[in-house]
Amino acid sequence: MFPLFSLKVASVLIIIAIVVSLTQIFNIPFLRMGRGNNEIAPEDIDVTFDDVKGCDEAKQELQEIVEFLMHPVNLIKIISSLLYFTITF
Repeated sequence: MFPLFSLKVASVLIIIAIVVSLTQIFNIPFLRMGRGNNEIAPEDIDVTFDDVKGCDEAKQELQEIVEFLMHPVNLIKIISSLLYFTITF
């Protein structure tokens, strides 16, 4: 009696697990667990580097990366000078 009951429970749990995983794989909203509409548009973010406290070195490195990405001319100059020195020496 007991093994038959546990076999039925196990088969029901396996079917539920398969249904839940297939709904998550194929992005079907039926039984979607733990996923909401958590996307944030970049225009909605109003945080600046001055708002972040601590880790001054990390902030400085991030500011330099943002500076390079905002002004690609500087990045092109650095890459071209590295290539020039690599080729000539």
